[in-house]
Amino acid sequence: HELRTPISVIQGYIGLIDRWGKEDRSVLQESIDAIKNETSEMTELIEKLLFLARGDSGNQKLQKVEFSLNELMEEVYKESRLISQIHELHCEAAEEISLTADRKMIKQVLRALIDNSLKFTPPGGEITVHAERAKDTVNIVVEDTGIGIPEDEVNNIFNRFYRVDKARSKESGGCGLGLSIVKWIADAHGGTLPAESTVGKGTVITIMLPLDT
Repeated sequence: HELRTPISVIQGYIGLIDRWGKEDRSVLQESIDAIKNETSEMTELIEKLLFLARGDSGNQKLQKVEFSLNELMEEVYKESRLISQIHELHCEAAEEISLTADRKMIKQVLRALIDNSLKFTPPGGEITVHAERAKDTVNIVVEDTGIGIPEDEVNNIFNRFYRVDKARSKESGGCGLGLSIVKWIADAHGGTLPAESTVGKGTVITIMLPLDT
């Protein structure tokens, strides 16, 4: 249904244009806007499906380099501030941390987790990203003061196409694949991805990456 629904919407608006849009410019514009939005969401879905398909087939390769995690976090923080100015965003690291990993994929993880927090945190809420070096791991934590996840559903959030609040899925956006990609990237780096959440208080997701990845 993730692909069938937008295709049905597009077909519906094409029919609307065919019947009324040739004479009514407001109908034409509404249809064009809706089709553009649906095709954009389909493109995003297909890109995520291709990523996971390459991962399943062993064709998704890591390009490991040594980089400053602090600089990457600051980069993602600045980009996130442009996306949302109605939340309190914080980014901090306990110390200067150098990480050997696929920089592009780690950035993808941070963006996906922050975007998820933005979707499910009310305006004025806080999203905090912080990192620290433990004995054998680098721990990156994304914490929010959002609506939270029921205890019996926390373990399912990394499953493909799984969405906690199915009734609000269309409103909040997304296809239920973002966190699946996050898990694939963590697994590919030999890391773990513990998650904790309390309904009405917020969610904490930690990416624990081995120092020697």
